[in-house]
Amino acid sequence: MEGCISAELRAYSRTRELLTDRTVFVKGKWTHDVMAFRLYLRVRNNNHRRALIHAVLSGHCLAMERMRWAERYKPQVPRKWRLCRFCRTHLEDAIHALFVCSHPPLAPIRQDFFQKLYSSYPELQGAYTDPGLFFKDVLVKDKTIGILAKLAYEILEVFYAEPMLVINPDLYIINPLTLTVEV
Repeated sequence: MEGCISAELRAYSRTRELLTDRTVFVKGKWTHDVMAFRLYLRVRNNNHRRALIHAVLSGHCLAMERMRWAERYKPQVPRKWRLCRFCRTHLEDAIHALFVCSHPPLAPIRQDFFQKLYSSYPELQGAYTDPGLFFKDVLVKDKTIGILAKLAYEILEVFYAEPMLVINPDLYIINPLTLTVEV
């Protein structure tokens, strides 16, 4: 059963990346432990835990996820047009929202997070240039999972308070036969 689940998760692009930190050495070879307990499920605050789970599993309501759905009277939006509602220069995904977006109200939230993080793990300061790798590393640290969940909750609340940036659909074309977007 675990082999089938592992194969399905590796085939799915959004979960494939999450498995890289779940390798264990079993019977002389490295394997992915897909059934392992994840630390973020231990976060006590329900709202914080949900926000972090949404960020990890792409269940959030940021443009990268929501605009990939075709809804009534709204076609699917091409990936390159799912821009951040605040900075309008980067794609709006969880990593961008949590660590990259330059929207001023996000700065004090991040400052509080990094201050607490670096007090527990001073060696992380300046160790990463890729925010995605940084997120995956902090996600598996027991001491900081609570503050990461709080960061996810507070940042997503700021994003959810503003409507998504919707690019004029005339800029992309929908194939009437397949109802897919052509750029």
